[in-house]
Amino acid sequence: MRDGDYVCIAGITESGQCIRPVDATDRQKGIPKSLLQSEAKQTESSRVKIAPRAKVEFDVYEVASEPPHIEDIGFNPRHIVNRGFCTEKEWEAVLEENSYFTVATIFDGLLVNFEWVKPGDKTKSLGTLIPSEVIGVELVEWQEYGRTRLRYLLSFRDETGHVFKRPVSDLNFRDYCYMSVKRRDVDRKKLEDSLTKSLKEANRVYLRVGLARAFKTSPLAEPRCFTQITGIHTFPDYLEGKTFADF
Repeated sequence: MRDGDYVCIAGITESGQCIRPVDATDRQKGIPKSLLQSEAKQTESSRVKIAPRAKVEFDVYEVASEPPHIEDIGFNPRHIVNRGFCTEKEWEAVLEENSYFTVATIFDGLLVNFEWVKPGDKTKSLGTLIPSEVIGVELVEWQEYGRTRLRYLLSFRDETGHVFKRPVSDLNFRDYCYMSVKRRDVDRKKLEDSLTKSLKEANRVYLRVGLARAFKTSPLAEPRCFTQITGIHTFPDYLEGKTFADF
């Protein structure tokens, strides 16, 4: 997830705990995107420190967390060491071990209207879903402050049969789409069709589903933590091993 030059990241510890390294002074902001990249860029494996499949050593410390964002943990930005990358088999094992078949189960039955969780609810804010079906990708153009921007949406069905259409905040996915449409002038509809085809034809698909920070849809509305797709992982990889650093 990116906001300007900041990104929200998450990982799984060796003990299986999900953690979200955060800037303890401003958790809404995320961490600088520059921390994800390596200074050495001679080889493919050295372009990034933090990306899907990366094994990363952090120096972390506990911080107070507010449910449902119980994964928050502080970290020392001067100590981030890449220890290589998981094999495809290792990576899928991590995803599968922490997976669910319904979105409601991820959030312990506290999901409201299939979309959001109330701040303070006793559940987690991240989980891995094995969808029963990927339906399609939508890239929607919209205007903000005179600029044309892209909104990234993914429709899927979980084991209950309910169809979800949720925004995608996956950095690799978003940068790939933005590069294709805005820099290479790829037709938006053709890119939608191409990505939909790739996701549908993948042997296995895992979606990381997360809750955004509390947000009000209007001044009088109650704050809500909306669901979003924070990671799209397929086997074989629909991006063929590329990351945001390649786009």
